[in-house]
Amino acid sequence: MTGYFKNGELEKIDVKENGQTIYFPKDENEIIGVNQVESSDITLFLKDKEIIKINFRTKPSGTLNPLDDIPDSEMKFKDFKWLEKSRPKSMIDIFEWK
Repeated sequence: MTGYFKNGELEKIDVKENGQTIYFPKDENEIIGVNQVESSDITLFLKDKEIIKINFRTKPSGTLNPLDDIPDSEMKFKDFKWLEKSRPKSMIDIFEWK
């Protein structure tokens, strides 16, 4: 993943190879379902720390299902581990090798 900043705010994220998303699209303020998509390359656009647009650029494949049709176990990435201790806590952490 590569993040792009403008005026100190994260503006865009490019995901290269094996990108996956699970998100909850809204119509007005109501969640309309669960969208699960895989794509080789994904670009996310952000404004005010919120994702405002997602482009699935290469070979996207996915489904949009009603919330009631998806078990809780499928609302998370398989084998995902957050690794809180390993994640960068500041901009300096990104550029320092430990």
